[in-house]
Amino acid sequence: MFLEASKKRSHIIVENCAAEKETTCCFSGYRPEKFAFPLKAPSREYSILLGYINIYILFSIEKGYTAFLCGMAQGFDIICGETILRLKKHPGYEHIRLSCAVPYRDHSKRWDGIWQLRHQKLAGLADQVIYVSEDYSRECFHVRNRFMADHASRLICYHDGQSGGTAYTVDYCRKKGIEIINLAEKIKAARQ
Repeated sequence: MFLEASKKRSHIIVENCAAEKETTCCFSGYRPEKFAFPLKAPSREYSILLGYINIYILFSIEKGYTAFLCGMAQGFDIICGETILRLKKHPGYEHIRLSCAVPYRDHSKRWDGIWQLRHQKLAGLADQVIYVSEDYSRECFHVRNRFMADHASRLICYHDGQSGGTAYTVDYCRKKGIEIINLAEKIKAARQ
């Protein structure tokens, strides 16, 4: 069963999954170069983003979400996945699960060193790694995004209106009636 409560890790292809949609939350957001600020300390905006990620993941757990689905893209996705792993170390949060939905097997092969290491570490520590496709194709990222939305009832995202994969995922979730928590909107509203 997809996102089962055991600690056993698995590497599976998407056709073998059945989701616990009502307790699953997925993540989608920008790669580092699409953010208007650097995704590292000491950036004030980065610190604010981290705070909002923590708040809304904790809020989701409080509302009964126990499974988190990370798309494994550089930037927002990996940061959210790392947040889940940090929370799992704290008493009372050991029950939450992280599944990585990787678009294809060599997804991070050509990334720069830091993001590639973060990707490998996250996949190595996740409860489950799901390869949506064996090999790269023009559609594999959209397939991964639809897979996550089809297996979740909540999306935590960072979308400020730019086109791309996050916009596609937000639009797909909206059409499917999935709850969307857009941290770009939350941060903007808090500053007004």
